[in-house]
Amino acid sequence: MDITWKKLTSSDHIFLQKAFEIYDQSFPDEVRESHDVFDRGLLSQNSSFPDSYTFLVGYQNEDEIVSLATAHYFSKVNMGFVVYLATNPYIRSRGIGSMTLNKIEEVLQDDAKKAGHHFLSGMVLETEKPEFAHTEAEKRNCELRNRFFEKNQFVNLMNVTYLQPPLKEGDSSVPLHLFLKQYAGTIQRDEIAMVIKEILTKKYQEINQIPIKVLEECQKLMRID
Repeated sequence: MDITWKKLTSSDHIFLQKAFEIYDQSFPDEVRESHDVFDRGLLSQNSSFPDSYTFLVGYQNEDEIVSLATAHYFSKVNMGFVVYLATNPYIRSRGIGSMTLNKIEEVLQDDAKKAGHHFLSGMVLETEKPEFAHTEAEKRNCELRNRFFEKNQFVNLMNVTYLQPPLKEGDSSVPLHLFLKQYAGTIQRDEIAMVIKEILTKKYQEINQIPIKVLEECQKLMRID
């Protein structure tokens, strides 16, 4: 499949609208952010260097969105954080997910070089836990998603008790798996802790605008064995 890739900005209204339609269909409510969070991420693009935010879409036929991915690059730990990855539900099972993941990895590698590093240290991402799914269909999708990331060389950090902070007021934190793809060496316990701190600060505090007290309470429940 011939896919054209585009890094969106806040002015790409048509692409954003079509991407949000796919996004809203792809994730359960408790891990789905409001669209204004993406807007804040896009607005941060001109002021966050050496960190970065990317909203990537793959499309064909001029404006038919086939996939999307969003990610942050954290220069302090030289790691990428893939937040969302989704494909158009009408054209799945063609390797589009893997192509999109590879493309966002290229973008993050480029971000690392722009920040002064020779290469990216690795990428992390969150995935839902099947045991917390609300329906059998949601559970199957969750299991498929986890196997997809394992197939693409991500490792489930089973020694990490990780929670996604509540994305909406009144919600609770959500237990999730934390997956890692690393390029060299073995990540140490204190390095994982630093990555999680960057996720909470740079993503959930600055972009999602979750109160610090809520994040601190969430972090107390996290553990690295």
